[in-house]
Amino acid sequence: MKSLCLLLFMLTAAITAASAQQRSRDVLFPSFQQDISAMKKPAPAPDPRATATSTKNLIFTNYRPAPAVNNTRRMSLRQAPAGGQKLPSGLSSAEATSALPPVKNVKPQISQQH
Repeated sequence: MKSLCLLLFMLTAAITAASAQQRSRDVLFPSFQQDISAMKKPAPAPDPRATATSTKNLIFTNYRPAPAVNNTRRMSLRQAPAGGQKLPSGLSSAEATSALPPVKNVKPQISQQH
C-alpha cells in the first residue's frame, strides 16, 4: 500500500512540475511554439534561374551527365558479322535496297457489305 501511495505521489509531482515549467516557458517566451514550427518548416528551394549556369541546367534541375565511355573500346567489343560481310551501317543506300527481297503488290480484298 505504501508503494502505491508513493507511486501516485511521484506521478502527481511530475505532472505538476511539467505543467509549471510549461507555464513559466509560455510567460518568458510567448512566441516559443511559433518559433519551433518555423524551425521545423523545410527551407524553400532556391530559384533555379538564379543558380543555373546554362539553359540545360535551368531546364533539367537534377541533371547529372552520364559517365564518359570510351567509344573505341565499345566498338572493339562488338563482333564482326560472319562471312566478312559489312555491318548494316556500312552499306550504302543503293546496296541496302538491292539486298532487300522484292515486295509483292497484293491488292487487298474488301468484302462488300450489304
